[in-house]
Amino acid sequence: MTVGKLGSLAIQTVPASNLIEFLNWIHAGTPQAEVDAIISEYGSRQRLGWMPAPVEVRSNEQTVAGVYFTSLPGDLAMLGAVRSMDGTETLAAQLMTAQVQEFRRRSPQCHIQAAIEHSDVRTQNLLKLAGFEQLTEVQQRWVSIENRQFLGGETSAGEIQDSENLGGENSVSISRPVLDWRAASELSRSRFERLLGKTFDGTLDCPELNGVRTHSQVLKSFLVGQPFRTGSSNWNTVWLNGQLAGCLLLTAHNRELVELAYMGLVPAARGKRLGKQLIEMAKRQSLLWGASMLVVAVDSRNTPALQLYQRSGFQFHRRLRVFWYR
Repeated sequence: MTVGKLGSLAIQTVPASNLIEFLNWIHAGTPQAEVDAIISEYGSRQRLGWMPAPVEVRSNEQTVAGVYFTSLPGDLAMLGAVRSMDGTETLAAQLMTAQVQEFRRRSPQCHIQAAIEHSDVRTQNLLKLAGFEQLTEVQQRWVSIENRQFLGGETSAGEIQDSENLGGENSVSISRPVLDWRAASELSRSRFERLLGKTFDGTLDCPELNGVRTHSQVLKSFLVGQPFRTGSSNWNTVWLNGQLAGCLLLTAHNRELVELAYMGLVPAARGKRLGKQLIEMAKRQSLLWGASMLVVAVDSRNTPALQLYQRSGFQFHRRLRVFWYR
C-alpha cells in the first residue's frame, strides 16, 4: 500500500508477501543463519501483539531506505533495523520518526530503544538524525558451561563472606547466614513485582531508566506475553536468613544457549558475595537444561558487576550502544 510519494520515490508499508525479502534486504551482510533467526523472532513478536508494519522507500522498483521496529508487552519497543542507501539518510530518519510517532499514538507511555553495534557509526548517525539519544553502552559476555565446573559441589551458605557488592551499597555483616533458593512462581505476581522493584534501588545498570517504566511494565516485558506462573517457571528467588534477598531470571533461547536475563539483590542483601552464588546457580540450572553457553549483557559503567562476571569466567563478546527516544 502506497502511503506517500516524493517525486519518483514511493513511501509505503511493506506488504506481508514481501516481508521476508525486506528483512533479508535490511539485514544485508548478516550471516543467513542469523537472518533466519531474526525472521523467526519477528514472527513470534507479531503474535504477542500489535506493532507497526515495516516501512520502506522505493525508487525504480528497488528499496532504497527501510526500517522496522518490534514490540514487547509492557510498552517496550525496540528498533529491529534501519538501512539507507547513499543519499537517502534523511528519508530513513523520517521513516523512524514516523514509526516512533505511531507507537506513541497507540501508547503514550511506550519506551523506545535501539541497541546498535559499537562500530556501526552509520546507524548511530541515523538514530541521532531521528531524535534518539545515546543512553549507555552495554557489554555482552558469555561463558562456556562444563560438567567439571561443578564437580566440587555447591558452595555452602556458611562460606558467604562480605566482599562482593553488585549495587555499590554495603550492609551489616550477618553471622552464619542461611541461604535458600525457591521457585519464583511460589510468590504471588504482586509480591514478585515488589521484589523486582526493590532490586532496582541503587542499581548501576542503566540507572537513568529507574522510574521511567513502572515495575509492572518491566515484569510484563520479562514475561514476554506469558502468564506469571508460566513465564516465571525458569526463575528463582534467593532468601537470606528467611528474608527475600533477590531474584535470578533465566531465558532459554535454544537447546545450547541460555541468557541470564536479570539478576538483582535488594539493598540490604548486597555486599555478601551473593552475586557469585546467583551466577553459580545460573550455570548449574543452564547445565541441567543441557545448554553449553550462558550469556549476559551488562552496563559498561557497572564496574562491580563486570568484575564479578570476569571472575566467574565470562568472556567479552561485543559492545553495543543503547539509544532511547524520550
